[in-house]
Amino acid sequence: MYRGTETFCLRSPLSGTARYSVRAGRASFTLDIQGFPPKTDVGLNWINNPVRGYLVGAYTTDAAGSYVGTAQTFRPGEVRGIAIKFQRSDGTGLPGIGKPCHE
Repeated sequence: MYRGTETFCLRSPLSGTARYSVRAGRASFTLDIQGFPPKTDVGLNWINNPVRGYLVGAYTTDAAGSYVGTAQTFRPGEVRGIAIKFQRSDGTGLPGIGKPCHE
C-alpha cells in the first residue's frame, strides 16, 4: 500500500484536483472535479506506470458534471501514482487525466 499523500491536478477538458491520502491504514480520495458529463457514474483509476493501472474508487457526478466530496474507495494505490484516469461504469474511458501537481 502506498501510504503517501498525493494531489493530482486535472488537465483539460477537466479542472480541479484529486487528493489521495492514507489515515489509520485507510486510503481515501477527496475530489473537487468539474467537466464530466452530468449525472455520470465514474470509475477512478490509479496509474502506477505506463503499463499498470487499476480501479481504486468511484463516484457519480451531479447535474453540472461536477463532484466535490470523498469518493468511495475500493483499494489503495500500490506505489506512488504517476496519474489518475477515469472511466464510465461500463468500462469505456472518459476524457481527461490527473497528473501530480508538482510536475
